This record gives sequence, C-alpha cells and structure tokens, in this order.
Amino acid sequence: MPFSSPILAGAIFWTLLAAAVTITLIALARAGRRRTYRRIWHEEWRRHRESLQHGSVLLALDVRYARGEIGRDDYLQSRADLFGRPPLTAPPSAPAERTATALAPGVR
Repeated sequence: MPFSSPILAGAIFWTLLAAAVTITLIALARAGRRRTYRRIWHEEWRRHRESLQHGSVLLALDVRYARGEIGRDDYLQSRADLFGRPPLTAPPSAPAERTATALAPGVR
C-alpha cells in the first residue's frame, strides 16, 4: 500500500494544500491585475471617443466658419465652449510707431 504511512499521507496532504493555496493566490492576483488593465483600457477608450466627438464637432464648426455662416466671435465662443476654456480674444493693436520702434529700436 503506497499510503500506509501516516507521515507520507500527511506530507502529500500538506503539499497539495500548499499548491492549492498558491494557485488560488496567483489566480486572484491575475484577476486583480486584469481588472486594473480593463479599467485603464476603458478610461483610454472613453478619452479617445470624446476626442473623436470633439474633432467632428470642431470640424463642422471650422467648415461653418470657413463658409461664412458664423462670425469670428461666434466661432471663438463655440470653440471655447467645446474645450471648456475662456474664449480667445484678439490682442490689442499697438500704434504703428510703437511697433516700428519695438522691431528696430534705433530706426524711425
């Protein structure tokens, strides 16, 4: 009889138990890692979808502006609404003398 010794039977039992615990722990660790990867993947996909939506809306907005259907102020306001930023404003125009001085300090 191969299992006639109680010591041998106990050693086999504890070895199988340790193997089962090890396999269970490895499976749990992989499942947790898989969930983390899945969560990261879903987050990246959501960002990609939003960028595609912004891209198509932005393209339609660019086309409307290029056709002259909307003015510059409406275009800038719509862009700001899409990206959640304040609208772009044109920089104040400088007098011609000041611009020439800024470009070439000694020349008038």
